[in-house]
Amino acid sequence: MGVIDVINLLSLIMFRRALTMACLLLALAAAADSDCAACHPKETARWQQSHHHAAMAVATSKAVLATADDWITDKTGTRFRLLNASDGFNAEVVESDAPAAQFPVTHTFGVYPLQQYLVDIGGGRLQALPVAWDARPEAEGGQRWFALDSDLNWRSFGFNWNTSCADCHSTGLRKNYSPASNTFNTTWSAINVSCAACHRGIAEHHNWLGRGSPDSAANAGFNQPLPRRGRWEFTAGQSIAHRSDTGVDKPAHSDQLALCADCHAHRTLYKPQATAAAAGHLADRMQLSLLEPGLYHADG
Repeated sequence: MGVIDVINLLSLIMFRRALTMACLLLALAAAADSDCAACHPKETARWQQSHHHAAMAVATSKAVLATADDWITDKTGTRFRLLNASDGFNAEVVESDAPAAQFPVTHTFGVYPLQQYLVDIGGGRLQALPVAWDARPEAEGGQRWFALDSDLNWRSFGFNWNTSCADCHSTGLRKNYSPASNTFNTTWSAINVSCAACHRGIAEHHNWLGRGSPDSAANAGFNQPLPRRGRWEFTAGQSIAHRSDTGVDKPAHSDQLALCADCHAHRTLYKPQATAAAAGHLADRMQLSLLEPGLYHADG
C-alpha cells in the first residue's frame, strides 16, 4: 500500500468517525426532546401551544386551517385551490401554459397570522405555495386566501422548502442535496422548532443531570443562559421598540439575540443551520441584511 493509499484510507476513517459523531449528536438531541416533559411539564405544555411547536406539521385535517375548493390566483396568473383527498389534501394548480395538475399537500407551514402549505413536486423537493391562508379572525379581515407579494413562478428556488425555509422551521436539519441526481433527501431530528433548537447543548445537559447536577457547571450544561431575558418596549414618542436590559446580564443578552438571529433576522447563512451554533460570532456564520428600501419600512 502506497503513501497515497494510506492517506486516502485515513481520510475515509476520519470522515466516517465524524459522520458517526454527527449522527450520534442528532440522535441525542432528538431523544432529549422527548424527555424534556418528564422534568419540565409546564414548559412543555406552554411550548405545545406556541408558534415554535406549530412551525411545521404534517398536513392533517386538524393542522390545516384553510378552507378547501376556493380558487386563488397568484401574481403570475397561476391559479391554486386546496382539495380534500381520501388520504389528506391535494393542491390543484392551473398554469397558463399547462393543463391542471394536482400535487399532494404534505405539510402545513406556520400557523398565525398566516399559514402556508408545502406540496411534493418530486425529487425530494417540497415547494411552498405562493398563496397563503389568513388565519386571523374574520372580524379582523382574516379567514380568507390571499396571494403573496411575489412575481416568482411557484416552482422557483425562492419557494423551495429544502433550500429557503426548512432550516428555521425544523430542528437538526440536513438538506442532503445530491448534485449527481439533482435530488434532495432532506432530514431533521424534529419536524418543528423543538427544545433543542434554542436550548443548544441538550446532550451536555443530560450529562450534567447524570453527574448529580453539580453547581459548578455553568448553565446546567447548556451553551448559554436563556432564562435571562430583557424586554422590548415602545417609548412614548418613539416609532420603533427598544430593548430594555435593566438588571440583567447584558453579555448574556447579546448571546441570546445572536442565537435568535439565526432565524429571526433577514440574513444569508454561510454555514448550515444545524452547525451554525459552533461557528462563533454572528458575523462568522451569516451576512445580515441592512435596513435597505424594499426589505424594511422607513421606521425599521
